[in-house]
Order: sequence, then structure tokens, then C-alpha cells
Amino acid sequence: MAEPAGGRTQSPRSWRFEFPAYEDLRRFLDALAAECEHVGFYPNISFHRRDATVTLERTSDDGASEALVAWLDAWRARAGRSDTKEA
Repeated sequence: MAEPAGGRTQSPRSWRFEFPAYEDLRRFLDALAAECEHVGFYPNISFHRRDATVTLERTSDDGASEALVAWLDAWRARAGRSDTKEA
């Protein structure tokens, strides 16, 4: 089976972040967008009024996905109120 262009498949890894207010969610989404632009890797993102889920279904060959994983883990550690799971 061929691998998808631009990365290796893996078991999906997801982070779920909850926020006390929409403004906090918006700050997170803006920071996430900037980090994705910086590393050149774009995960699947879904969000609602006060929560967001970020899912990586593949990895990059150039380390960009690993950089984004580190960023998400750091955000989770700072926030202290989110869930992370490997699906």
C-alpha cells in the first residue's frame, strides 16, 4: 500500500482543549494557526464555542509534525485543563 503524499500514516493522535470563554479559544486558535504556518504542517482541527480538538492522522518526513506535537504538549502543560489521547 502506498503512503499518502507528504507523510507517513500513523495511529491518530488527538488533543482536546477546553476554555473558559470563547476569547480564550480564539487566542488558542490564532496561536495554533501561527505555529502551523511556522512549522509548515497542518492538522485536522475542529472547534465549538469553548473547546477545540486537534488531530494528527499522519506524520511529516521533515520533523514538522514532531515540532507541532511538542507545541501542543507544551500548550496542554501550561493550560492544565485539556485532555490528550491517542486514538
